[in-house]
Amino acid sequence: MAEHFAKREKEVLNGNITPDALIDYYDNWADNGYDEEVSPQVYRGPQMTAEKVASMFYTSARDNTEILDIGAGTGLLATQLRKYGFSKIDALEPSIGMLNLARKRNLYRNYYNCYLTNDAIPDVKGCFDCVLTCGCFVPGHLPPDSLNECLRFAKKDGKIVITKRANFGEPKYDKSLRSLMEELEVNGKWKKTLEIPVPNYYYDNVGVIYVFRVL
Repeated sequence: MAEHFAKREKEVLNGNITPDALIDYYDNWADNGYDEEVSPQVYRGPQMTAEKVASMFYTSARDNTEILDIGAGTGLLATQLRKYGFSKIDALEPSIGMLNLARKRNLYRNYYNCYLTNDAIPDVKGCFDCVLTCGCFVPGHLPPDSLNECLRFAKKDGKIVITKRANFGEPKYDKSLRSLMEELEVNGKWKKTLEIPVPNYYYDNVGVIYVFRVL
């Protein structure tokens, strides 16, 4: 299975695939074993992210904590969040095939079928206590400037949690992402409160979790 997943990576986790082709790819994958290939046994990112989010909110507050899951896919992260008592979770996902699977499982409150762009779901600006994305800040998926959109959705003093592979082998992309993270902090948009490596993010690859507080 590891070899098969590595093949998937080469096909979609790069900057050479068009947005329409990427959506088609994920629509097809949703119907052909996606959840089996990224099961919790091999892809631990959603579990790690949910555990970190749960540590930031009191148990009594979780049912009223409003969360946006960016790149929600089939709901792997929402499945884990619900185990900790979070229920007001919205999904933003461009693949309708992925989103339909999440909808069948009744995992989210609202389902937004769109890319993360500067005009995506404009009516929910500054509405969320916590904005999450797990596994989406990779080449060909979320460009580094998508950090600005994550900020747009979060409330003042809200949390932004980003979980990603620590070293994807694309130094230009990683440098741009880190540079913008630092720029946003210098400009008083947010404050980084955590950056921690996590082993076995998927298979034996190391991941990293970032947490920011919106200023």
